[in-house]
Amino acid sequence: MSKYNSIFAPFIADYIAFKQNLGYAFKEESSFRAFDKFATEERLSVPALNQSQCEKWNDARPMESPKTRANRLNDIRNFLTHQNHIGYNTYVPRPVKTEQSEFTPYIYSQDEISRFF
Repeated sequence: MSKYNSIFAPFIADYIAFKQNLGYAFKEESSFRAFDKFATEERLSVPALNQSQCEKWNDARPMESPKTRANRLNDIRNFLTHQNHIGYNTYVPRPVKTEQSEFTPYIYSQDEISRFF
């Protein structure tokens, strides 16, 4: 039994196998499970998306960080590009860039470290 249920199910499985055969590790397939759920809920009948469907998929999820969103969108963008290459006319959104983190680590001085311990 496949873990995917939408019209994209065989294509997702083939794409992941294709990428794994190229040496890519797909340890986390959450983007593809979420996309499969989206396709099922949208009742898509062909393995392709139009622009409005892509825009709906691209909407930010509640409590989703910008990096998680970018990873989700770019995973599926690459998959849709593959769909185009194998003959399905699907809309491919632009790549999503992640914002640079403004986090600056604090480096403790030797004195602070010795006072800590």
